[in-house]
Amino acid sequence: MSEKLYDIFTCTKIATIIFIPIALIGTIVGIILGITNSVLSVGYTLSWIFNIGVWISSFGLFIAAIAFVKPKHMRELNHQKEWRKHFYKMNLVGVIFTICVVQYVYLAIIDVLRYYMFGI
Repeated sequence: MSEKLYDIFTCTKIATIIFIPIALIGTIVGIILGITNSVLSVGYTLSWIFNIGVWISSFGLFIAAIAFVKPKHMRELNHQKEWRKHFYKMNLVGVIFTICVVQYVYLAIIDVLRYYMFGI
């Protein structure tokens, strides 16, 4: 049980590290388009962070879905021993799936903030 929790915690750390550049790209796009369209606001910027995050996380879930449907993609990795140093129970597809789900949790928090604070 502790090995599974360790894997989930590791995926959460990776998802956070991946989400930071996504948020930065969304912020930059939101600011540039907000200035261009004269609608610059925090809510508008959060909308772009949300939109870009949903696209990227959906792509990751699409990759995981393809691997679940085609079991030949779920075979062991070429560097399985090195992989087991970082993840005890999860394979690559499980890690991609967990990272995308954690990012969706972050995006849900942003969406709730957008809705209640800015009414967007």
